[in-house]
Amino acid sequence: MYPLVKTSNTIASIARLQAAEDEAFRRAVEGTEEPVYHKGKVCGSVRRYSDGLLTLLLKAGDPDKYADRSKVTHQGAVLHLTVENMR
Repeated sequence: MYPLVKTSNTIASIARLQAAEDEAFRRAVEGTEEPVYHKGKVCGSVRRYSDGLLTLLLKAGDPDKYADRSKVTHQGAVLHLTVENMR
């Protein structure tokens, strides 16, 4: 692939990712308006927020603070078991 084409594809990929991140932020923080219906007619609206998207944004923004973790510690010898050793 030609360097200029590769560069333009990279720029386009970055732009798409940024647009997706911007939309995720908008839905998580600003929310989206959804209509409320009564007897088949719109009578108002409610703003909905995405807790799942907010969680993903926090984990991506500061993984040391918000990442899922599990800590496994082990003391003692490590045994390497094989089928032959178990007979």
